[in-house]
Amino acid sequence: TINFLVKQLGGSEAALLSFLDAPDLALALINKAVPISIEKGKAFISIGVDCLYIGDSYASASVISPAIYERFCAPAYREVAQEFHRLGVWCYKHCCGNYNPLLDSLASVGVDAMDGIDPTSGMSVKYTKEKIGRRLTLMGGLSCMTLLNGTTEQVFAEAAKCVEDGKPGGRYVLGSACAVPRFTPVENLLAAGRAAVERGTY
Repeated sequence: TINFLVKQLGGSEAALLSFLDAPDLALALINKAVPISIEKGKAFISIGVDCLYIGDSYASASVISPAIYERFCAPAYREVAQEFHRLGVWCYKHCCGNYNPLLDSLASVGVDAMDGIDPTSGMSVKYTKEKIGRRLTLMGGLSCMTLLNGTTEQVFAEAAKCVEDGKPGGRYVLGSACAVPRFTPVENLLAAGRAAVERGTY
């Protein structure tokens, strides 16, 4: 959705302002993006992919209001997720920043899992689990900055807390809050994996 607008309108400022200055254009572009996304998904499914990812970095309350999210973004996600499910695959969504104000409406979008949970933006696995953990699988929670700059002990401790907060009732996958930063020490990734193995059993 918003990522598509950014590409078509030449930048994030123009894309975000279109919601206010040119809402009909924003909706038209999103409506164009939906069938394109579905066709791309079909191509992936045809070669054996069994889980598809909806990435929309800007679609969080750090950037847009819940009202804009509900009007422009949620219907597009809903349509794409419904079609992917009809085709027999899982579907999860990622967004950056703080999406706490959107948690109540996420389950209605129809995705199977939500990825991100960035502690540097005010989110936590514990709170997200309490709010939507019975309805959606959660992924993420481990700070990218801790992965990049922390000691192995700090990474292990933070990852272990994520696991402990996420595992009640299942449906939690330990992961980084966003893309693993370039130059992240391998030792830190191994420490996170060790925390999942040692603390993730039931």
